[in-house]
Amino acid sequence: MKKIFNTILSLLMFIAGGIVAVCVLTLFLWGRVRIDHAWIYALTFGDVGMSLKCVFALWVAVGAILFAVLGKYSKKIALVIPLVAIGLFAYTFKVVECWWNAGEVSTLYEKEYKTFLSMEQAPKRNLVVLFLESMENEYRNYNADGGNLLPELSEIADNNHYFDDFYQLEYSNATISAQVAGLCGLVYKTELEEYSLSALLNNTLPNAVCISDVLANAGYNSYFLKGASLDFALTEKFMAQHSFKELQGLHELSNYKKGSDWGIRDSDLYTVAKQKIKWLAAQKKPFLAVVTTLDMLYPNEYLDAQCLKRFGDRRDIVQCADFMAGEFVHWLQEQDFSENTTIVLLGDHIFVGKNNIYPDKKERQIFNAIINPVKDLSAKKHKWTTLDMAPTILEAIGIKAPEFGLGRSLWQNEPTLFEKYGNSLDLEFMKNSDFYKKLNQTSEVNKKYEQLPLGVTLKGNQIKPYTSLLIETKDNAFDAVWSDGLNFAVGNENGLCLKAKFLLIKNRSDEKIEVLLNNKKFTEWTFVKEENAPFERELCLRKADIPTSGKIALTFVRKMASANPFAYALGWQNISTRIWTNNK
Repeated sequence: MKKIFNTILSLLMFIAGGIVAVCVLTLFLWGRVRIDHAWIYALTFGDVGMSLKCVFALWVAVGAILFAVLGKYSKKIALVIPLVAIGLFAYTFKVVECWWNAGEVSTLYEKEYKTFLSMEQAPKRNLVVLFLESMENEYRNYNADGGNLLPELSEIADNNHYFDDFYQLEYSNATISAQVAGLCGLVYKTELEEYSLSALLNNTLPNAVCISDVLANAGYNSYFLKGASLDFALTEKFMAQHSFKELQGLHELSNYKKGSDWGIRDSDLYTVAKQKIKWLAAQKKPFLAVVTTLDMLYPNEYLDAQCLKRFGDRRDIVQCADFMAGEFVHWLQEQDFSENTTIVLLGDHIFVGKNNIYPDKKERQIFNAIINPVKDLSAKKHKWTTLDMAPTILEAIGIKAPEFGLGRSLWQNEPTLFEKYGNSLDLEFMKNSDFYKKLNQTSEVNKKYEQLPLGVTLKGNQIKPYTSLLIETKDNAFDAVWSDGLNFAVGNENGLCLKAKFLLIKNRSDEKIEVLLNNKKFTEWTFVKEENAPFERELCLRKADIPTSGKIALTFVRKMASANPFAYALGWQNISTRIWTNNK
């Protein structure tokens, strides 16, 4: 009995040590982090650089082993440490604040959310948005040796449009959340009550409208470029959901060498951006190009070889980023399409944690500038957040949008939400919201029912147009598309049979999958533990089962004895279809 007790205690100490190690390293590198945000990053952690993964793995392993050994020789400490680990975890990832506020209900979206998709007259103005990693405006006012660290960007801001009095929301303090705020006028969060693989890995707000959706509807070509992996933080899923037709990141640019541990060098990124923008301009259609830099991403910042080492610290990287961004803007202004192109420069967020260039400065702002907007616009004095960039950008290219999402145009006099709600705005976003959940749900109106080709076999990515809540993985060894449902459009003059081959994250016990047809239970599949993947099942629908509209929504709900975040995932390898003429 004593051996069992000691074994359990050592295991608890091992787990507690790992938790403490994760918390300490997180606090050291980034400070306190929201648990929903950390969870999304943890799920896509495989796409960060190897050195950061090794640091985490080594640190956690050492912490876990040390605590396990400590618990073996000190029982009193062993009984306290797990409680300390739980408390530290709750503090580091703001568990109490998130769960406490999630119990309350916000009506902010119902009151303040505004959007549109169609316009009376579509603009013909090109738009280039450059998100500058961790670019703070305070670098312009650096007063120690060296003075202004942003000579190029300072000149751009002084000669164009710059907006002062920025406030960073907690829900826009990372690259993806800042881009969602700046392009959609929305915060980016995961409703903690929606804990499932589908909700966590398909957090793309399909029912929201973003700048990219508005411009795509107006006939624009769209392009998104990022030096890091598009899989990290679900960037590709979100941007593809919102009308970006072409996306390039680390994997798509594999012919370029990595600079930092995160991805390719900004110097190469700008080279790719120039080539692609020239190609877009040659198509004789208005275009949207969004470019995201990387070299200043902490903690694996990168100083390009073309830049001088003047200070021997992070200031060199800032000056290098300034030089390359300035050169890119000047290149854009020299192109024959520049007169009809608006350029937006936007720091995605302030530097995470204390900025060691001016560690005592608390009030910090992102750099921003809008170059060559439509005529007769003048910046108004506002206290603003990244949310307000969405309508401001739209109006800069000639689309009347004093309100868009939760943003308010900085060209207009209407108060921003931060001016109306102040610091309580962040607390409001922590609350539960039925409206926000609906933005992230695949509704009947939003579903795409693709015409199903009868008598053919769909394989791998060919299945993608027919899936709902897509969970696609790159380089999948099984060539599978992961989803919890299929949407088809077929004629209803005959019955239909689907023969599917798919994968399943298998438990070591018998289990079942409930098949829903248009949200009603149709049948149930049973899997015994002896059965090995890939699994094959046939599903036949009679004529009477198919609605007159011919639209079929199949949903697959996995029934398991215990809660499992992978409960809804099916990996479809191929689907073959045939007409079934037995209509009894």
